[in-house]
Amino acid sequence: MPKARLSMEDGEEIRISGPASGRVVEGRATILGAELGPGEDFRVGRLRSYTIRALKHSTIEVMLEDEARIEKPSPGEEPLEDWVEIADSLISSCELPCTVTVIGPVEAGKTSFTALLANRALARGISPAIVDSDVGQADIGPPAFVSMALVTQWVLWLRDLRPDASRFIGSIEPAPVAGRIISQVADLVGQALRMGAGLVAIDTDGWVQGWSSLEYKADLIRASRADRIVVLGDPLLYRVYDRIFPGRVVYARSPTRAVTRSAQDRRKLRRDNYERFLSEAKVRDIDLSRVSVVGSCLLATVPQNGDLLDSLRREVTDRIVMVGRYPGGYCVAVDSEEPVDQNTLRSLQKRLDREVLVVHTGGFRGVLVGLTGPDGNDYPGVVEALDLEGWKLRVRTAYGGEVRAIIFGRVRLGEEYGETPGRRIWI
Repeated sequence: MPKARLSMEDGEEIRISGPASGRVVEGRATILGAELGPGEDFRVGRLRSYTIRALKHSTIEVMLEDEARIEKPSPGEEPLEDWVEIADSLISSCELPCTVTVIGPVEAGKTSFTALLANRALARGISPAIVDSDVGQADIGPPAFVSMALVTQWVLWLRDLRPDASRFIGSIEPAPVAGRIISQVADLVGQALRMGAGLVAIDTDGWVQGWSSLEYKADLIRASRADRIVVLGDPLLYRVYDRIFPGRVVYARSPTRAVTRSAQDRRKLRRDNYERFLSEAKVRDIDLSRVSVVGSCLLATVPQNGDLLDSLRREVTDRIVMVGRYPGGYCVAVDSEEPVDQNTLRSLQKRLDREVLVVHTGGFRGVLVGLTGPDGNDYPGVVEALDLEGWKLRVRTAYGGEVRAIIFGRVRLGEEYGETPGRRIWI
């Protein structure tokens, strides 16, 4: 593993692309607003890139792994000094407790700026909290969750934090569940403030193209009662939000050489994060009669037996094992992976004059769920099997406490926590 020993003059900058680890041997240096002195360590994760700036003459040792590299940025290439000035000005001008929402396109530096904002609050003796609302590239909690963590020491990567509170959203795409994200983020902001946070920074996803995305972020800002909004890397986006929230929006430029993650990179980051929360999981059986159920038309509807069940078995398939009724429709469970003939299904809907949803009992396997505990927090689990006869759900989860609710999501995991592609999950 290559090792570098760097001597840096006051104000000199270097850029380290991970994976790498380092230590300040002498002097003082800043990374994302964290001020590190002699003996303090730092780590740069894979697919991350940080600029280190010497606050006085410093010696830094760096251990490089795999494809890690060290570069000297061109003058003005990195916005670290600008970011620190913006964060310090924002914190000093905002009445505490203060809530800040950070928005911008993909790879604009939102997560890095959020960490910097928390570090600058710590440097002033203010207790910060971070709310991670990016369900697709979640760092504090698992993917498909929004999470909050109180920050008590320097943070460079949000994945180094452990969640103090998490809420299951159930999707890695924000658009279909925007309302759920908004309500849960507002709840987490309130919880952070009740826990004593003087500054709450909200990190958001990179969905900023199209009017729906702009309205979603505006509703998120309103619901969380953000005092300030930081827009990164998109001057047009800044101008739009400055019209919506005049006097509350600040623009910050993005790094000119940001790390670009491919779709494959993002899937791997999610896989690693699923594993982080599920690798110690154990199998447990949950009695469905003792918990509330959200997100499953089969398990949340009213079971129907007798003539209707017999009629559907004759008309559709004898593999039907259960029929649930809800206002305006029926949920039909089939103990087979064979698709139901669409002409038969359309004929059935016309005859019943109701919506008919068909689910396959085997389709529950691998579905990501949130298990709600008595503390109101949600914990991740993966469905192993559904036992309709015993009315139990077998789940693999690291959570061992009391379960008060099961929330079914729109994500299915396969081998080694990889996401299984496919159309929307109907269960």
